[in-house]
Amino acid sequence: MKNITVLEFRKFHPEEVQTKTDLYFTSVANKILQKLLLHSVITNNFGIESLKLFSIKSAAHFEDVISQ
Repeated sequence: MKNITVLEFRKFHPEEVQTKTDLYFTSVANKILQKLLLHSVITNNFGIESLKLFSIKSAAHFEDVISQ
């Protein structure tokens, strides 16, 4: 499966309640992932799980920067 779910994104959040921003930043993570998957050099060198993790952490970082 190549899409990131909200549950996968939420693993990086200590809060127990899902918020509207979780949906938004999950979509950001999926956009990052889709851009990474366009490049064969990246997909040939990294597995899908590594790319998903990178995408989730990048979106979570953006969320932290914006919410500060």
